[in-house]
Amino acid sequence: MGHLVKEHRQELLVRALDHPDAPEDLLLVLVGSGVSHRALARSVSQRGLADRVLLVGPVKHDEVPWWLGAADMSLLLSEREGCPNIVLESAACGIPCLLTNLPEMREMLDLGIHGRLVDPDEGAIAHAMGAVLRGACDRLTLDRSVRTWDHVAQDLIRRFQVVLGHPARMTQPVIT
Repeated sequence: MGHLVKEHRQELLVRALDHPDAPEDLLLVLVGSGVSHRALARSVSQRGLADRVLLVGPVKHDEVPWWLGAADMSLLLSEREGCPNIVLESAACGIPCLLTNLPEMREMLDLGIHGRLVDPDEGAIAHAMGAVLRGACDRLTLDRSVRTWDHVAQDLIRRFQVVLGHPARMTQPVIT
C-alpha cells in the first residue's frame, strides 16, 4: 500500500515471490501507483507471476480499510523510512508486518507492532513471508477475529500512560 518507487523495493519483493522458498499460495497485492509501476508489471510478466501478483493501482482513501482487512500480512522493504503509516494502519488492524531490518523499523516493533524484520535478500524475504504467515512474529500475532476498536483504544491509552509515566488503570473498554 503506497507509492511504487525504487526506494520501497517492490521489485525485490517480486523477485522474492519467485524464489523457491516463497509460499506457493501467496498472492502479492500491490496497491498504489508510481514511477515503478511499468517496470514492476514487466518483471511480473517476465517471471510468469501474473497469477500471483496483482497490481491494483491507486485506490480511494475510503477503500484502504477494505484492502487492509483482506490482507494476511503487510510488507514494507524500504531502503529508509520515518514512521510509515502503513505499518501503523496494519498494526491497528492486527495485521503482522514484514519489515526491512532498519533502526526505524526496529523501533516500530519496540512499540508492540506485530511482525518480523528481514534483511533485503530474496531468499531471506521468501522464507520470512512464509514464517509470518505461519504466525512466527517478533510479537504475538493478534487474532483479528476478536480484536475490536476497544482493544485498539486500550492499547493506545496504555501507550500514552507509559509515555506520561502513569500506570495503566483502565480495565473497561473506552468505546461502547
